[in-house]
Amino acid sequence: MTDQRGLLKTVILIIIAIAVLAYFGISALDIIASDIFQTVLAFSINLWNSHISPIISYLWSTVIIEFITGGLGEFFQGIGGETIEPLENKIPIE
Repeated sequence: MTDQRGLLKTVILIIIAIAVLAYFGISALDIIASDIFQTVLAFSINLWNSHISPIISYLWSTVIIEFITGGLGEFFQGIGGETIEPLENKIPIE
């Protein structure tokens, strides 16, 4: 339910921003079509594709996945190498 509220707030903020721009006579289409905006957008996309995305992909595949698959298993083994018994072994089921 909170995800839907966040989406609704974002949509409302976008509508308010467009209304404020329209009130002051600023065209959002003129801003998007401007050369400066296009240059900044192209630079941002290039930066994302060439630098940021490979770093995130590397960290995801080497650090995060390894932690999830290996690190958590070692964490749940307990302190001192003792294994933790599953919960169903401790609760008698009749």
